[in-house]
Amino acid sequence: AYYDITGVQLLGTNGWNSSDLLLDSGKFVNGAVFVDGFFKDSPLPPVRSFVMDFEDTFGSSPTLLEALSFDTASLILRTISNTGSFSSEALLSLRGYNSVTGFTGFTAAGEGMRNLFVLTVSKEQIRQVEPGE
Repeated sequence: AYYDITGVQLLGTNGWNSSDLLLDSGKFVNGAVFVDGFFKDSPLPPVRSFVMDFEDTFGSSPTLLEALSFDTASLILRTISNTGSFSSEALLSLRGYNSVTGFTGFTAAGEGMRNLFVLTVSKEQIRQVEPGE
């Protein structure tokens, strides 16, 4: 609506992953694309399960902070369960981890690997972009 500019692809940050975006901008952000480290409305089974358990336990929706905390605790417990102890070597050997925040493991150089949630606004709702879309 600003200066009657139309037909522009809007790209945003994880700060756009908020219902406030829809309240403030409405139809003007339809088609916008942005990423985030967690999307509570993701259709992915691990995310659905985590969100349902969290909401049942705490009576509110989890944020990125709670999702990261959950993944960190799960990662430590899985490492101990798989190796019988916890060490940086055992942790760094983790690959193919299925987390609620997109974390999948570590590279050989010790860097974390993560798949971000690609999000869009469609029909005035934030939704996850499916692969191939």
